[in-house]
Amino acid sequence: MDLQFSLAKRTAFNLSAAEQTYVFDTCQPHTSEGAAQFAASASNHTIKIFQRDNLVLSSQLSGHKEKITGIMYAHSNPNLLLSSSEDGVVGIWDVRAGQMNHKFKVPKGTVPISCAINPDDTLVAVGTELAGEDARVLLFDVRSKPMLFALEDAHSDDVTQTVFNPLKPGMLATGSTDGLVNIFDLTQATSLEEPDDSLVLTLNSDSSISKIGFFGPNAEFIFGLTHTEAFCLWHAYERGEDESEEITIIPDLREKIAEQGLKVDYFVDSVYHEPTQRLFMVGGTADGTAHLMHVNMDGVVPAATFHGAHSEVIRTFNWDWKHTNSIVIGGEDACLSLWTPSNKLDAVAAASAVRPAPEKDNEHARAKPY
Repeated sequence: MDLQFSLAKRTAFNLSAAEQTYVFDTCQPHTSEGAAQFAASASNHTIKIFQRDNLVLSSQLSGHKEKITGIMYAHSNPNLLLSSSEDGVVGIWDVRAGQMNHKFKVPKGTVPISCAINPDDTLVAVGTELAGEDARVLLFDVRSKPMLFALEDAHSDDVTQTVFNPLKPGMLATGSTDGLVNIFDLTQATSLEEPDDSLVLTLNSDSSISKIGFFGPNAEFIFGLTHTEAFCLWHAYERGEDESEEITIIPDLREKIAEQGLKVDYFVDSVYHEPTQRLFMVGGTADGTAHLMHVNMDGVVPAATFHGAHSEVIRTFNWDWKHTNSIVIGGEDACLSLWTPSNKLDAVAAASAVRPAPEKDNEHARAKPY
């Protein structure tokens, strides 16, 4: 698959020349009403709201005092934004008012390093830094401030990722620098004597987890990226006694990519493209080039290259395939770039039209994860 995108706009992330503020992460609203904007967390502890079509700064959310470790829009309301920070604060902002109207009561001394809100906007999960022997996962009811419960024994090192299944609001996946990805069924957690008993599956990457995510027509697969640039694919549900949840683990995917003549120094993220039911990997170079690649069982296939807009490490790659099909890239060069499809006929939509639907024989959709 060959996708064509053109650079439409490039702008400084911070308008002050005296302050080299760069972007950590970006996120976009889930609804069409919010498609015109996106949020970006900044290295100066603020969250900036931009207009997507021209990268014009609309507003700025100020309040965190340390590094922002997670941002995510609520699913049903494009004006509500969840954030977490190393200052110990986790809360929900009213984007229009520019204020954090709901602040959760995070236990004193806890350092939040990841956060997520579930698909029906009822639960917030917060991954924490290792304290003592365990790193906890904190769960909050969105409607109240006190902690609902904690997964005390979830991991033995920093919980770098908390991700809810997009189709099952009670299913939570967590990733950690201990190398494990754990999947919990939280629907019964409050009725259990020990909430940790809601653990249904543990997957081992043999490395430190940097990114995870559910994907597939029924969100039946899960990918993992590690800090050593390994790539992992698993089934996201428990299989039979003689069947493994592991689909593939590639210790260093950069080597496979190099065989195709592409240079990749690190991986930024993976993106599941629902129209084509394909998983894409985003890799970057030290001088600011980004590569979008389609993942298959043996490695990756180049799909698009983004060159000339950035000069340093890429931090975030935000593909709004659902509404505008535009891509926003941010990096350590303190710049944002906007990329739009080169062709009037969207290449991805065309590919979707000829791609056959996967065969299904049960709720787990026995489709191939690529």
